[in-house]
Amino acid sequence: MGEIDLLGIGKFATAAKEPILKLMELCECAIGKIYEPTHVVRMAKAHAEEIKLISAVSRENTDVPILYSKGDIEIDTTSGQELAIRTQTRLQLQELQKQQNIESVISHAYEELGTEETVSSEPVDTDWATRLFSIAGEVSNEDLQLLWGKVLSGEVKQPGSYSLRTLDRLRNLSKEEAELFSRIANCVFQYGSTFFVHTDKEILKSENIFYADILTLDGAGLVTTDYLTITIPVTQNTERNIIKFGSKLLFLKRNNEQVKEIKVSCYALTQAGVEIYSIIDKCFKENYLKDVATKLKEQNISITYNEIIKINADNSMNYEHTGTIL
Repeated sequence: MGEIDLLGIGKFATAAKEPILKLMELCECAIGKIYEPTHVVRMAKAHAEEIKLISAVSRENTDVPILYSKGDIEIDTTSGQELAIRTQTRLQLQELQKQQNIESVISHAYEELGTEETVSSEPVDTDWATRLFSIAGEVSNEDLQLLWGKVLSGEVKQPGSYSLRTLDRLRNLSKEEAELFSRIANCVFQYGSTFFVHTDKEILKSENIFYADILTLDGAGLVTTDYLTITIPVTQNTERNIIKFGSKLLFLKRNNEQVKEIKVSCYALTQAGVEIYSIIDKCFKENYLKDVATKLKEQNISITYNEIIKINADNSMNYEHTGTIL
C-alpha cells in the first residue's frame, strides 16, 4: 500500500475537538439552545406540526371585511385590531418556518458528523455562521437542506472550507444550474490544487456537456470559460506526476527521455466551484476516464491508475500498490 499527500498540506493539520460538541456550541447562537441530535429531529417534527396548526388557524381567521362600492371591491382595513392579529399570525408562521428550516439543516449536519471522531478546534467565524443560518432559514427544499447541512458540517470540520462568496453562489444557484454542475462534476480531474474538465468537445459531448453549459456555469461563477493549459512534468518518478479522478490516482510515465512534460487544455473550476464540488454527490465513469487517458497518451506517455484506499485526516492518501493500465 502506498501513501501520498496530493496537495502537500498535511503539515497544516490542527488540534482536534469532538465534532458534535463543536456543532452544538455553534448552533446555540442560531436556535437559542444546545440541542442533542435526537432533540433536533424531534423539535423539527414538532415545529412542522405547529406550523400546520397555525396555518389552519390562519386560514380560519382570514375573514376580511369586503366592501362593494361603485363596481369596485375594496378591503375594509379600518379594524386595526384585526389587522394586527393577522399580521402577528403571518409573522409567527414565517418565523416558525424559518426555525424549522434551520433545525432541519442542523440535523443533517449532525448526521454528517456522526462518523467523525475529531475535527479542528479552530472556531467557526461568527459572521460566517450568521450568514449560513440566515440563508438556511429560507431553504425549505429537503435536497437543498441536505446540501446546506454538508456545508455546515464541513465548516465545523475545518473552518475556512467555504467562503462567504461560496455561500452566496450556492444560495443563488438555480435548480437547472445545480443539476448541470452535478453533471460537470462527474468529469472533474484534480492536479495539485487545480480542479478541471478537459476541453475536448467530442469527449464532453459523449457526457451530454456542451460549450453552452460551460458558459452557463461561468455565469453562475462556478467554472471559467477561459482556456487554461496545465503543464505537467513527466519523469520516470511517477509519484511526481499524479492526477486524481474520483477514487483513482492516475500515474503518468514518459515513454522516452525526450518527453519532459505534457500539456492539458481545460476549463477550471473557480474557488466557489471547488468548494461546492466537494459536497455534491458524484458518479465517476470509467469510460470517460479512458477517453481522456487516450487523448493524453497522444503526447507519448503511458498511464496507470491505482485505487485510493483511504484519505487521512492530514489529506494524505493510501492507495493500492497494484495499478491498472489505461
